[in-house]
Amino acid sequence: MDIRQSDHKPVYAVFRVKIKTRDEVKYKRVQEEVLKAVDKRENDNQPQISVEKTVIDFGRVRFNEPCMQDFNVYNSCPLPVDFSFKEKDIHDICEKWLQVDPRKDSLMIDSARSIRIKMVADVHTIRGLLKKIRTSDNFDILILHVENGRDIFITVTGDYQPSCFGLSMETMCRTDRPLSEYSQEQIKHLMNDDSQEYCVTMPREFFLLIDYLHKQGSKLEGGFHTFEPRKSVNAHFNVVRDWLDTWSDEEFPGTPQSAAQALLLLLDLPEQALLEPFVEDLLACNSKSKAMDYIALLSPPKRNVFMHLCMFLREGIECQYYELHQVAVTFGRILLRSSECKAWPDYKVRCSQFMRLFIESDGADSLANRNEGAGAGSKADLPAA
Repeated sequence: MDIRQSDHKPVYAVFRVKIKTRDEVKYKRVQEEVLKAVDKRENDNQPQISVEKTVIDFGRVRFNEPCMQDFNVYNSCPLPVDFSFKEKDIHDICEKWLQVDPRKDSLMIDSARSIRIKMVADVHTIRGLLKKIRTSDNFDILILHVENGRDIFITVTGDYQPSCFGLSMETMCRTDRPLSEYSQEQIKHLMNDDSQEYCVTMPREFFLLIDYLHKQGSKLEGGFHTFEPRKSVNAHFNVVRDWLDTWSDEEFPGTPQSAAQALLLLLDLPEQALLEPFVEDLLACNSKSKAMDYIALLSPPKRNVFMHLCMFLREGIECQYYELHQVAVTFGRILLRSSECKAWPDYKVRCSQFMRLFIESDGADSLANRNEGAGAGSKADLPAA
């Protein structure tokens, strides 16, 4: 019925009006069902893969012993899929102690691919790994990226078996038993300990090597000439590692040359050089007495190791077991390692000159006096640790 406006006012009228209303409960239910159907259709047509496991546990990880873990990825959608491991803020897909193969690949429909992750804690990576262990319980987190799909996060973990290689002198001096008896969590606690309390004055591992090398005498001739920083060591070196990490009472299992290599690695692998934080100051010193002012400021473990090492090297040079120049060059670049000072044009010369102040059997206190041919001295020039 049409309602019209009129100036005639009816005496009586009845109007029937129909108004459309919406049942909110039913409307919401239908809307949810439609959205679910749309999402399902989109997901079914979105590239995606399924991963056999998202936690890769290497179990026990040891220094200089590579280990591997494999896992499978599957194409679980009706489309071909391209995947790759995504680069992170470290400008690589993973930390340096991990290797992933393949880093990217394609999967056809209903196909699978095996991915291998290799864990390598060696002379190239131990510094970074120990630094990671100090702040995290995991070795790394990988991001598996699916093109036009969702990322999958894969946690890489394990239990690192502590070794003397890579640890600071301070950390080793806080141990009260062999490192082989420590867990990753326990060594993490010691690495983060900033106190000046130590169980011993000098690492037992360092003393064991020096004691063995001292007894070898002339058998070590030329033993410090061939050291190359970051040169990988073979699997035979692991028996030396175990001998040191267990504080073994057995006879040394290697050769004088392998002991020399172990000593150099023990000094070279820690994150901080032995003479840090005074490397720049020491390189500027032209006399032993001035250098000793800075040596005295080192932590007791570092100071004791340095003085004991210099006495050992000096005696070997006096006995003509080692060549002065080669020893000064080799140990100078290890003990005074510095990424900042390395850019100096005379950095290597300064490192060698500094070492000669402490290991040359010349009694001169300064570089100038030694160059003038001052008289001979003795081991008494070296203060006791």
